[in-house]
Amino acid sequence: MPEKRKNTPPISRPHRRRRASAAGGPSMLSRIARLHELVKDGQRVTAETLARELEVTRRTIKRDIEFMRDRQNIPIAWDAAKRSYH
Repeated sequence: MPEKRKNTPPISRPHRRRRASAAGGPSMLSRIARLHELVKDGQRVTAETLARELEVTRRTIKRDIEFMRDRQNIPIAWDAAKRSYH
C-alpha cells in the first residue's frame, strides 16, 4: 500500500510575468524590426519616442537595444551629438 503524505503544503510555482505581446503590446520581434527600420532610414530614434510609439516602457526599448547589440551583434549605438541611436 502506498505511503500517505502528511499534511504538507502544495508546491507553489513562481509567478510568471506576462509578456508584452500577451498583454496586447507589440512583440519583441516587431519592436526590433521597427527600431531597425528607423535607424536604417536615418531617422532620429530615442528610447522615449519609440516607447511612446509602440506603447511600451522606455526600459523595454532599452532591453531590446541591448539584445540587438549584445546578442545579435547589431552595431547600434547612442550618438550624443545627434541625441539619437544610429
